[in-house]
Order: sequence, then C-alpha cells, then structure tokens
Amino acid sequence: MRMGSSSKAVRLEEAPESLKNDGTIGADADIKDNMMMVELSKVLEPPGVEINSEREFFDAPQQELENDAYSREGCAHAKESQGAGNGLRAEAEAQEAAQENQSEEPRVEPIFYSDTSAAQIPVDDKADVKLNIVYDKENPRIKVNEYFPSMEEFRLALRQHGIQKGFQVHKVKTDKTRYRAYCKAEGCPWRIVAHKVRDLPAVVITMIPEEHNCVSSGNLVTSMASQNWVAERVVGWLKENPDLGAKDLQEKLQEVYNVEVGYATVWAGRQKAMDKIFQSWEDAFQELYNFRAELLSICPGSYVEIFTKICGDDVHFDKLFFALQPCIDGFKNGCRPDIAFEFTALDGMYSGKLACACALDGHDWMYPVAWAIFDSNSNDNWTWFMEQLKKAIGNLPGLTISSDNCIISGDNNLTESFCEWTMNIKGMPLVDLVDRLRQTTMAVWYKRRCIGSNLSGIILPAVIEQLNAKIRSLRNIEVCRCGMQTAEVSGDSQDMTPWRHVVDLNKHTCSCGEWQLTRKPCLHALAWINTEADADLESFVRNYYSVERFRAAYSGIVPPMTGRSQWPRVDPGFKLLAPPSTQRAGRRKYRTKASQELDANEQQQCNLCGELEHHEKGCTLHCLKKRKRCQARKEEES
Repeated sequence: MRMGSSSKAVRLEEAPESLKNDGTIGADADIKDNMMMVELSKVLEPPGVEINSEREFFDAPQQELENDAYSREGCAHAKESQGAGNGLRAEAEAQEAAQENQSEEPRVEPIFYSDTSAAQIPVDDKADVKLNIVYDKENPRIKVNEYFPSMEEFRLALRQHGIQKGFQVHKVKTDKTRYRAYCKAEGCPWRIVAHKVRDLPAVVITMIPEEHNCVSSGNLVTSMASQNWVAERVVGWLKENPDLGAKDLQEKLQEVYNVEVGYATVWAGRQKAMDKIFQSWEDAFQELYNFRAELLSICPGSYVEIFTKICGDDVHFDKLFFALQPCIDGFKNGCRPDIAFEFTALDGMYSGKLACACALDGHDWMYPVAWAIFDSNSNDNWTWFMEQLKKAIGNLPGLTISSDNCIISGDNNLTESFCEWTMNIKGMPLVDLVDRLRQTTMAVWYKRRCIGSNLSGIILPAVIEQLNAKIRSLRNIEVCRCGMQTAEVSGDSQDMTPWRHVVDLNKHTCSCGEWQLTRKPCLHALAWINTEADADLESFVRNYYSVERFRAAYSGIVPPMTGRSQWPRVDPGFKLLAPPSTQRAGRRKYRTKASQELDANEQQQCNLCGELEHHEKGCTLHCLKKRKRCQARKEEES
C-alpha cells in the first residue's frame, strides 16, 4: 500500500530518440503538457510466439507462451523511459527554480502541517481490475487476440463454436491459466492456444497457426456438449417454463442446435441451470425463514408456519402452511362460506404434495384461501391442514368444508383452475414456489379488482346472463302449484326418464339440492319463476353474487416483495435440512411379478398327489394317466 495518486504517465519535455523510433510515439505526436502515456496495446496484446514445429507447440513452456515482452522488450523500454524521465525531470525542476529566483514578486511560502493523514488518499497497487468484456455467446468469434472474461467462459465459447462448425477438439493442457487443444479430425492441422492475461481478469487467444478448413463431421453425437454448455443453453428456457424436464430439454436441444446430448448430461445441466435461476435445492429450505420474516413485515396479519422434524442431531423440513391476510379477509367478506381442497404432486427433488384450501367468488372463479406443503397424502397431514386453516380463518358461522370440489362448484372448473395455477411451478425449490404463489396471487387480485371497479348493478352481470341462458333452454317442463310459494316441477330428461322436484320460493330451496348449494336458482326454480310475469330474478339470488361482495373479496392489496438478497437474515439456531429420504435400502426392483407368480418363500403344491415342490404337469401320477390314455387310444385305432 502506498499513499498518493498513481499514474503511468511520464512527464517529458523532450522525448529521446530511442522512444521516438520504437513505433509507440512518433516525432509529431500531440501530447498535452508533454505527458507521454504508455500505449495500452503493449500491455494487453501479447506478442506472437514463433513455433517452428508441432513438438514445440505442445512442449512450449508457459513462460514462452505468455507475454515475452514483459521480461525483455517491455522491461528494457520501461527502464530506458524511467531513466530518461528522471534526468529530464531534474533538469526541468532546476530551470523552474532559476525562474522563480529572478522574479520580482514576493514569494509566499506554503504552510505545511505535521499531520497530513486527513489529506492522504490510500491507493492499493494490487486492487482488482474489472474489465467489461462482451461477446456473442451464441456465435462467438474464435480468432487470435479475442478476449474472454474467464477461462470457463472461453471453454464454453469454444464448445459452442465447435458445435456450430461440426468439429471436436482434444485438450492437451487445460487449467486455470492456460489452454491448448487441437482438432480431432485426422490430418487437420488446426491448433489453438489461450492463456490468462497477466494482472488482468481476462483470457486471450494467443495462437491459431492454421485456418480451420477441415470438413465438418456432421455427427449428432458429440463430446463438445458438456453439462456447463447445456446449462448455458437451457437457462433461458427454464426461466420461461421451469417445469420443463430433462427429456423435453433433450429434444429441444437437438431441434435447435442439431446435436444429440445424453440424458444424464442434460439432467445434470438442468440442475445447474436451476441453481443459477433460483438457488441450490438444499439451501431453499433455510431460506423459508427469511421469506416468512419478509412476508410478515410487508403483509402483517398473514399466517405462515414452518414445521420441522428432528432426526438425531439434524433438523429436517416437515410441513409448511401459509395464508395471506388479503385472502383471509376477502374470503370472509366476499365469498360463499364453502371451502374445498385441491392438491397436486410436486415434480422437483422434493416429492411432496402441494395442497390448497380454495373457495369460489361471485364469478365462480377459484379463490385460494391457504396453501400447504407436506410429504404425503395421509389422514394425519390433512388433519394438520384443517387445524392450521381453523387458526388462520377462525370460526365462521355456516362454514361448509368438502373434500369433493364438485359439490361446491357443480362442475370440474375448480380442478382446472388449480392446475393452471400450479402448472409451471411444481418443479421449483420450495422458497421459490411459495414466492411464485404469492406473486401470482398479487397479479390476479389486481386484475380482478380492476374488473370489479368497472361493474355496475346489484347482481353480477355474468350471473344474470347465465340464469337467462338457462331460462331460454327450458323445454317441456310443467309447474303444478300447491300454494303461493310452493309447487311441483316435473318433466322428462333427455333419455325420456321422468323426474319431479318440489320448489319453495320463500325458503329458496329445491328438492334437487342445487339451489341450497350454489345459492342461486336451479333449473326447476327458474321454470316456476319464468311463469311469473312480475317476478324479479335478482331477488332470488343471494348477495354472494352481488357486485358489492365481489369488490369486497378483492379489496385487499397483496403488497410487492423485494428480491431475495434484501430479505431479513433470520437465524433459527440450526440448519434446516431437506426431508429425510424415504427410499428403501438396496437395489430398486423394476420387474413386476405375474398374476400367478409366487413369492420367494412360498412353495407350490401338486393338486394330484398333494406333495410340494412340483406342479400337476410334472407329477408322476399325471405322467401315468397320460401314458394310459395314449395306450387306450392306440388300442382303439388298432
């Protein structure tokens, strides 16, 4: 460490002839204040290394392959420039002192302070130099004096170049500072040498003696496609769709780059790409505590619980439950008090289940209330989910919980909506999965809040239109009244099967049960309402389908969240590990036994003699019977 400012400039009043004729600075160079700067190309561009034979190419030491100017010409010029500069600087200072003595103006002596630590600027001569080297990763230029940010980037660029041109290389020497390789094609003289630039974070191609003119092999299978190359190519595809599997990526790589990559290589490359996009699978469990702290700080009132399992001295992840406060309040204020459950299997390294407690809004759109992640579809896990849901939403009057979502929705729309929510996130690490669910909820809430602001009237227009469409489809239905508010409604189904139901307009009930379940008139109730001339259709629809309740369901705002690097760092006092493996010890059995195949400890019993270890066809009695039948047949023929 030295104090003061540093500069590579040499102050000269007159450049010596040795510097004027070396090709760096000409005689007519216009240099402001006589400041001569050393040319940057002398530092960055290494001189060519003359190789007279192929043996010298592979046996050349690293000192010769690197920049020889640093040890010979560069040092000579530096010493000569330094010596000339020191002499001229002393002469210039003497002339300035003589001119000051001849001046008639009084000279003001400067004031020096003994403590100059406040004015000193520390300068680190060994500070890292950062270069912004940009190159085309899809079509890299492999030529002499081409620079790359690192040796790893250079190797990836060479692999991409080889796959594009259809050739393979054989590495002779490769490490962190140097790289030597040649073309695998028989008789091809193409060679390449690259090394790290001294004192700079860059790699430069120093030598390609021959142009690469060999014919492309055209092979689909190539050794140039490595795991890192696959990760670099598929990272963009996985950002758009993280649910792409190794088989899908394998087919896409062959389609785009016309190269066949092994399944194991694609799978390992996909894992590296997922780690780049998100993070390692093991660290995602520990990040759940940071996610919980950030979510509770920006969205107070939310319910997030992380459950662990202790195995020996290790703490493993067990279950996760979270519910956003806007979803809880919106369910209480705007949705019907009906909850159904949906779940799906996760596709990532954690083979657990993602479950959701969901309701329906006025448009019968899926309304997620709470989410949970657990290991298996067991009664204990579902009981735990119910208990956590009760803690989150409290005791609601008239709450209906159903395991069959078709009961509250009347169709399969809830399952289809749940699949759309979870289609492309099931393979993510858990912390990214729950964050994506929060982000999706935030976007959906905003979109539906905008829809609600543009609605008018009492009942949702979509609900009124749906009921009018059912009225127009009524055919051959008979209404027989037995009172002012009750009647029998009968008719025939499409297969000509007769049916009859009892409708009570005052209680808003029908014997089919649909009106009580959905809180809007069923087909039988609409048949009677349609016979009334002054009937108000909206009065028979519960306020769960009103515009006001729809707006209340999405009135809460799910706040945005910062990136993971800005989340609070929470230390729970232990390292949260992945769930313990449930895979049994030993080799996995792929063969399935036949329907009549016995276990290893079972013995087959003969039906003829009753003895073990043989069957009926191999029994001696069976052979005797067969022999007697053959003899009898021969006697009959004779």
